[in-house]
Amino acid sequence: MEARSLSQLVTDARQQIQGGSPVRNSKGQIEIIPRDDSPPKNSNSFPALQKLYRILIEPIAEFLPQEPGSLVVFIPQGDLFLVPFAALQDDTDTYLIDRYAIATAPSIQVLDLLHQRRQTITGRATDILIVGNPTPPVVATAPDAEPQPFPPLPGAELEAIAIAQLFSTEALTGDQATKAAILDRMPDAGILHFATYNSSVWTGELPGAIVLASIDAAPSLLTIDDIQALNLNAELAILSFDDTALGQITGDGVIGLPRAFMAAGVPTVIAALWSVNDISAADLMLEFYHQLQQNSNPAQALRQAILIVRERYPSPQDWAIFTVIGTSGVGSY
Repeated sequence: MEARSLSQLVTDARQQIQGGSPVRNSKGQIEIIPRDDSPPKNSNSFPALQKLYRILIEPIAEFLPQEPGSLVVFIPQGDLFLVPFAALQDDTDTYLIDRYAIATAPSIQVLDLLHQRRQTITGRATDILIVGNPTPPVVATAPDAEPQPFPPLPGAELEAIAIAQLFSTEALTGDQATKAAILDRMPDAGILHFATYNSSVWTGELPGAIVLASIDAAPSLLTIDDIQALNLNAELAILSFDDTALGQITGDGVIGLPRAFMAAGVPTVIAALWSVNDISAADLMLEFYHQLQQNSNPAQALRQAILIVRERYPSPQDWAIFTVIGTSGVGSY
């Protein structure tokens, strides 16, 4: 299959999951423009996901582990970094996540380096930094638009508070989630969790930056350059907000927020393949942390969380959104 047609198939698969083409309105909110070829809303079959399964999985099926729940790491190329591997379907509508825990990596060399990094830092940092629903800025979403305050993210705040309670700590929310406070704590954190906005919501440019508590209504951003300049000891970073797995696709992978955290020393990043529903994402993330406390392999913990949460949110738009990037070796959480 030609690269161009494979790229279109990946796009089709992502749009079928979302029921159409996602666009942002003048307020920065996601709207879905329905497609004529989208499956019915309650459908369990997604033709593009099944076709990707036949192309990507069937040729290697005999080489994959037979034990249910085994870890499979994909090293994609080009637009395949955008594939929601967890949601790929065989011809019986069985999802790949039903069989395997799944992770991706930019390359074998990077995977090896990240594994070595995990061995170096495991147990070094004990703090857990959890950020949710920072005070949003006032911005214009178009050149000729009046600046408007962005709406808060109540689900993201509930997510942060609930996760913090699991670890007997406090989340940084609202006006507390300042850039200065977060930069001060990041080097000593073993887990970094962000549930906020991506600046791409109003700039339209990916990969964007992490939106933190605004100062005098102006945006306050944690950029890729800010992150790469840090020396982090975290074993895991979770980017629980819009489009965080996306960025500039190169021959060396996706240049975006996950790569910035890896450059700063974080061996495992969980990021979003499309726009987040902050309610279902909150439920999935809370269940993920419950599972992580029982099984410290992030990919296997995410798989178990998906299998549980999928009963409440059957659409892959909600449960297949997060992808594990990097090494998924055993740490200590």
